[in-house]
Amino acid sequence: MKVSVLVITYRRPDDVRRCLGALLEQTRPPDEIVVVSHAGDAETAAALGTFVARRDVARRVRPVTVSRVGILPAEQAAIAHAEGEILCFIDDDAVAPPDWIAKLLAHYEDSAVGGVGGQDVIHDQGRIDTSTAEVVGRLTWFGHAVGNHHKFVSGGPRPVQLLKGCNMSFRRVAIDGLDDGIRGQWASHFETGLCLQAIGRGYRLVYDPAIRVEHHVRRGQRYRDLTDQMEDYRLATHNFTYLLLKYLPWPCKLGFLTFTFLVGDGMSTAPLHTGMMLLRGRDPRHTLAKFVTDLRGKLAGLRTYWRPW
Repeated sequence: MKVSVLVITYRRPDDVRRCLGALLEQTRPPDEIVVVSHAGDAETAAALGTFVARRDVARRVRPVTVSRVGILPAEQAAIAHAEGEILCFIDDDAVAPPDWIAKLLAHYEDSAVGGVGGQDVIHDQGRIDTSTAEVVGRLTWFGHAVGNHHKFVSGGPRPVQLLKGCNMSFRRVAIDGLDDGIRGQWASHFETGLCLQAIGRGYRLVYDPAIRVEHHVRRGQRYRDLTDQMEDYRLATHNFTYLLLKYLPWPCKLGFLTFTFLVGDGMSTAPLHTGMMLLRGRDPRHTLAKFVTDLRGKLAGLRTYWRPW
């Protein structure tokens, strides 16, 4: 099977060099590495130019530039340029161990498997997140989502409904690509759409806790202030609502609408969940602001879903 690794990068030249260096040291080398950067990112362009100038690198690394800032156009370009039967996704600030591709490919010996992913071990300012979880990558029929892909879980490979974008892969035939209805520079939940596409075509998704990447995040750099954080939350809620309404079957759509607009959970606030948080003494101003922001995002996602009709 031909393997393409897709790397999206923006103004992190040192990170992407480290990521690419690890990919070129794989025991099962990738057939190609598609690296997508922004046309206005001169620093990354210079770093990639120097890197690709090496003869042993040039035959495997394919640089692609896009003019629009954001994950959505970059991932769309990466998928469009990739030639592999298996598409592997990794963040530019993640480092894959030498057996990463080999472990992913082992699961594709089963023709029913359409997607495979694993854990991203979080490194944040010199600290490693060692938290644990029992449940990972679950999406209930009514839309309650549990991620936990960054946490350590016991046991072996298991079927899941959700994979994480920094450490996942798909058969090309199992997915169409990123949905144009996704909003925001970060394209939050884009992987949810890809996972639901693969499941909708009858494929299984596998999470293997032994497939790990070291994820060197900088959590404090994403938001300028609370307003910026709330806007990102609104866009993430929009995307999740839109994608579940688009890809879930109708009985599940109705269950999701009931759950997300009336019940809610830690990720998706709603009247019942908000009331419980207030009774537990949560800050009323912040709790209500989150509820309003969440509702705006859900209504926007609902409008985006109904627009084609």
